[in-house]
Amino acid sequence: MAKFFTKKVCLIALAVMIAAAGIIWAVVANLKPKFSSGITEVPTANYVSGNGTASVMIDNYLYFVGDTVKTADIKYGDNEYYASSTMPDAGIFRVKIGDDNLPILDYEYNNVYTDEDSGEEKEYQEGDANYNTVVLGVNDWDNIGKKGNGVEAVVPKIAGHDKTAMWVFGKYLIYTSPHNRYNNRGNLMSDYLDFFRVDLNGNNHTLIYTTDSTDLTTSNFTIWADSTDNIYLLVAETDNESEEAKPSIKKINIKTKKVTVLDTDVDNVVLPTATQYGKQNESLSQVYGGVMSYVYYTKTRTSLNENSTLLGNLMYRCGINNGKSELIGDSGTAEKGTTFKPLAVTPYGTASAQFVFSVTIATSNATFVEKDLCVITNHNLDSYTYADPETNDNGLGLTSSQTVSVYANGFCLVDSALYHYEIVDSHVIWDNNNGEAKKLVASVDQVLAVIGDVAYVQSGTTISIVKLNGSTTTINTAINTTNDDTEDSSSSDENSTTLPVAVLYQPAGNTGNPIMFVHDDNSIRLYYANQTYRYLRFKSL
Repeated sequence: MAKFFTKKVCLIALAVMIAAAGIIWAVVANLKPKFSSGITEVPTANYVSGNGTASVMIDNYLYFVGDTVKTADIKYGDNEYYASSTMPDAGIFRVKIGDDNLPILDYEYNNVYTDEDSGEEKEYQEGDANYNTVVLGVNDWDNIGKKGNGVEAVVPKIAGHDKTAMWVFGKYLIYTSPHNRYNNRGNLMSDYLDFFRVDLNGNNHTLIYTTDSTDLTTSNFTIWADSTDNIYLLVAETDNESEEAKPSIKKINIKTKKVTVLDTDVDNVVLPTATQYGKQNESLSQVYGGVMSYVYYTKTRTSLNENSTLLGNLMYRCGINNGKSELIGDSGTAEKGTTFKPLAVTPYGTASAQFVFSVTIATSNATFVEKDLCVITNHNLDSYTYADPETNDNGLGLTSSQTVSVYANGFCLVDSALYHYEIVDSHVIWDNNNGEAKKLVASVDQVLAVIGDVAYVQSGTTISIVKLNGSTTTINTAINTTNDDTEDSSSSDENSTTLPVAVLYQPAGNTGNPIMFVHDDNSIRLYYANQTYRYLRFKSL
């Protein structure tokens, strides 16, 4: 009887505890309800443009970051994923791009002015030339999700920050977000990065990986895929908690979250990158096939890898799918001290790719001979050629003091000048003018994108659209006027960051030149090559 009573009391207590837990869970769930985007139309991602930037065009939908925050300003709890009373502006949104589908902007105008003669404050009236020209505020962001606004919320979490990047492969959107937890010393670890994946309709939000390093830039990571089944996050990083001084290369399966270390103790890592696929009959296997199936890097020559001399270095590649590392650059006995420097692995044309590197070779009398760029296309590892500038009329004659950056389809920055080359029988042949390498643009801050034989470059607030024939169209993105020739205020949010410009294909079914996504302290705009632009939103003014 006592045992029965005890068992019965325990069961009753357990039932009460379960009920109480259910009530507590219900309260918590009510405080932090599961986010639902309500999105019903999902793009098929037949072609994608803008991968690795702050906005991605997927068929005829633009997925974009709505605002930015500085990582240093983030406090604990700011970056939680749940539906709250307001969608975070730095989250991910989307809009269907078409003639009538951009957001409806509700402007508030300031018509008060000071009369120059009397010094009195007056107000412009309807019909005056300056009536409704100075924008005091825009309330479009308060209407997200309402009929007619056009903007849909996709991810209620910070995606706009110091290291913003997003990619789309198949049904997945992958993006970066500052880490939102404390370490064991009570410090918020927002300098670390979280990588998340989410379905294109905003469902199934999942953490893929948290970095081990706080010192990453966007060149240290990318998303790679050769099909919708093989999608990996690639990260080259040095563990902040480790005594190792050099980075490791990691491959993370975005579906299973399995982490595979491809190699350790590496230098000069270049990851395969392509900002767009699907246009001009490109497929994933074409864009990410050939030499783009590998990660390239160097290692310091030691007694443990091939040679006891410490002169020069060794160059390797590692297959992304099979994880096999192989030596592809060795100085050999006749050229001890050769130094390899991998520069880039990018698309070249519509169905090929290029791996580009430079070399410095030590001669027998210990003097160093600078060489031109070397390139491998597809898998042809045995055909690259050291092109000596002294015997190559089209050579640029690179030196070790110059900074070289290589981009898709033969565009190249040497220091800050833009050049172009072609690949002929594995030789780099520079576009030339009267026997000298042709300089397309003298000073460039960064190359934003290469689409076909056109490079989109940024210098200050100016974007230049550069063609190989030398013709250049410039767009000044500092303009702060609407399509109705109205001006917004010049105020800026000191806590915001300005994202790089993204260059995007036209939406599916449209023809014409690519469009540009411009995000600054005041607004988000879409620029068109004919010098017109449309606002996606104003920030609070």
